[in-house]
Amino acid sequence: MPITAELIKSSYLGTLSNSHTLLEAVADHNVKMEQLVGKDYVRGTLNRYKVLETHLKVFIHLKYNVTDMDIRTIDQAFLNGFDHYLRSEKNCANNYVVKNIKNLGKILRICMENEWIDKSPFTTYKGKTKNVDRFYLNKEELTQIIGKEFLSERLKQVRDVFIFCCFTGLAYVDVFKLKQENIRKGIDGDRWLFTNRQKTKTRSSVPLLTTATKIIDRYATNKICLNKGLLLPVPSNQKMNEYLKEIG
Repeated sequence: MPITAELIKSSYLGTLSNSHTLLEAVADHNVKMEQLVGKDYVRGTLNRYKVLETHLKVFIHLKYNVTDMDIRTIDQAFLNGFDHYLRSEKNCANNYVVKNIKNLGKILRICMENEWIDKSPFTTYKGKTKNVDRFYLNKEELTQIIGKEFLSERLKQVRDVFIFCCFTGLAYVDVFKLKQENIRKGIDGDRWLFTNRQKTKTRSSVPLLTTATKIIDRYATNKICLNKGLLLPVPSNQKMNEYLKEIG
């Protein structure tokens, strides 16, 4: 086959027969993951890979002035450049950057298994997550949030969902799917919460404290809860975080 400018361009863009592109690999991964949401994955995990896909599209166009790249051209220099782009152009924190590139590394490993590439450059990536000091609400701060009167109904509901999480120890994703049927009588005769934890896949039995039961009773006749068969009117994770910042 004679080497031509068009051949070189096709090779670079991944349009040769039996070749694959980076964004093709990412999109293929995301489609398959979406089919397993609710089974092996939660939607939040899928959303992180969709954000990765968006970052890669912008980076490839900005750095290489193309719309996609042959998966075989992805090397250590590409990962280093993507790392630098996220830190400099997007002003992302270290742990966010490392997690994005680790997610990309997972996709590259799948490409190896599919024999789309011979090896993954991720094996030499040096990025590491750093321990982050997390600040927790003390009793006084929690009491202040509970007693705060909000004019906005949406802020009241988000506050109540947050407080419910605090008094049950359940994560957002676990509270999001709770239904009335998850509430049953416990060994002490009082109301308990029985559910399967999304992250650990373990059975959880939680005695409901007074604060938690008051919140449940508050939304027993809520139209959103009744229509959807849910225990609480929990918004999307994005809205939840957005409104919590407003509350703060």
